Amino acid sequence: MALGARSQDVLTLVLKEASALLLTGILIGTTLAILAERGLAAVSSTVGNVNSRSSSDPLIIVGAPLLLGVLALFACYVPGRKSTKLDPMTALRHE
Repeated sequence: MALGARSQDVLTLVLKEASALLLTGILIGTTLAILAERGLAAVSSTVGNVNSRSSSDPLIIVGAPLLLGVLALFACYVPGRKSTKLDPMTALRHE
């Protein structure tokens, strides 16, 4: 903002960077979770029957990362919003 960026540009930048990290983490985590579940199910037949829902249920595979993604974006939005309210000169003095 000290170099001329608008507050909306700063917030967009913070959320865009968070989204890129978030999507990468969700893709890697979901892939590893599916592979681990299949590997454990091959070793033990009780892994697939832990509860009434299967761990390969599409609602769980899509819903859990979606919920965590929304919470992570909210967790990035709050500090990003606070950074738009900060006076640029005050921030530069503390650096």
